Amino acid sequence: MLFRSSASEVSVWVRPAYLLRLARWTLRYGMAQARLIALLATVRAHAVICMEQSDRQNTLRSVSYALPRVRIISIQQSRNFEAPHPFGSWGNAKNVRLLVWGDELARDVEKLGFSSSLQVPVGSLSLSQFVDVVGVPEPDKVIDLLVCVKPKYLNTSESDTDRKLAAGWERGGLSKHRLLVHLGRYARERELTLSFPSDPRPGSEVSEEILRKFEAISGAKCQLVGPMDLPQAPIRLQPDSTLWTILHSRVVVGVNTSLLWDSVALRVPTVYSSYGESSYNWFPPLGKWVMHEPNYTQLAIELDEARQVTRAELEARAELLNPYLRDPTTTSAASFLKLLIHRSLDTRSLDDALNSDDIVRDSCSEI
Repeated sequence: MLFRSSASEVSVWVRPAYLLRLARWTLRYGMAQARLIALLATVRAHAVICMEQSDRQNTLRSVSYALPRVRIISIQQSRNFEAPHPFGSWGNAKNVRLLVWGDELARDVEKLGFSSSLQVPVGSLSLSQFVDVVGVPEPDKVIDLLVCVKPKYLNTSESDTDRKLAAGWERGGLSKHRLLVHLGRYARERELTLSFPSDPRPGSEVSEEILRKFEAISGAKCQLVGPMDLPQAPIRLQPDSTLWTILHSRVVVGVNTSLLWDSVALRVPTVYSSYGESSYNWFPPLGKWVMHEPNYTQLAIELDEARQVTRAELEARAELLNPYLRDPTTTSAASFLKLLIHRSLDTRSLDDALNSDDIVRDSCSEI
C-alpha cells in the first residue's frame, strides 16, 4: 500500500479515528473487511496494489465502495483467475484496474463479469521481472528433459479409489500419472534422466520422498535441479528461480502449470499434454505441441521433434502465445506497474495515469 502519511507515528489500532471508522463500517461490511477499510482510511492510503489471488473475499470491492479515492491495482498472478470478485460491478470503476497477461485472457475474463474497461493487458509480473534482470540468453542445455508437474493430487495408481485422490484426478492427478509412465519409457529408451525443478511454491515442492515416488511411477532415473546446480547463475537472480532452470533445458514437458506458458515465452521447446482434462488445465492453442489424449507414440514423436526445433520455430511459438501472455522481451509488466504507480501519485485518477505520455495502454513496448 502507498500512504499519504506515516503509519508509524501512532499505533493505528489505538487511534480514536480508527476505532470510530471500524465501528462505522463493521455494521455494513462485517469485521474482517471493515478492519482493512478503517486502516486504509486512517493512514490515508493513496493506493492498494495486490495480487489478484489474494482477494478471495471480495475485500477490495468493498474498499472501492467505501473509499472511492483509493486507487486499486490488482495483478493477475497465474494463468487462472481464482479470485471471485466481479470487477464490472465495483462502485469506483475509474480507480480500479486489473493488470492481466494478454488480450485474449482479458476477453475471457470479461465473460466472467469483469468489465473490459478495467483491464490492462501487460503480461506476467514475475516473468517480466526475470527477463528484466536476466534477459533471454541461450545458455548450455545441460538438462535433457525438464518435467513440470505439481505433485499435489498425484496418484500412485490409476485404480486407486480413495475419494481425495479421485477428486485430484479432475485437477490433473491421473494425467500426471500417465505422463510420468510415458516419460519413464521415453527416458529409458533414450538413456535420459527425468529432471524436476526444485520449486518451493506450495503444492509444487518436490521433496526427496516425492522424487522417489516419481521414480517408482516412471521406472526411470529422476533428479531435482535448481539454479544453484547450474552454471553462471546471475547474482541478482532469486535462488529458487525455476525460470533459470527452464532456460538450461533442451525440452520442457508437463501438465497443468503456468511454467509451461513461461517456457514458451522464453523460447524453450515445450510440450504440453492434457489427456482430456477439464478447462482448468486449458493451454493456449500452439499447434501440435498441445496434445489431448496422447498415447506414448505421439508423445515420443513430439519430444524427439522438440529436441531438434529451430530458433525460428521457437520465435513463431512465442508469437502465437503473445495474445495470451504478452511477450516479456517487448513488454515489461514490472516497468508498466512501476510507472502506473508513479503516475497515479501525480494524477487525479487511474484513467489520467494510463493516459500519460509514457504509458501506452495498447502497447508497453516503449517502457
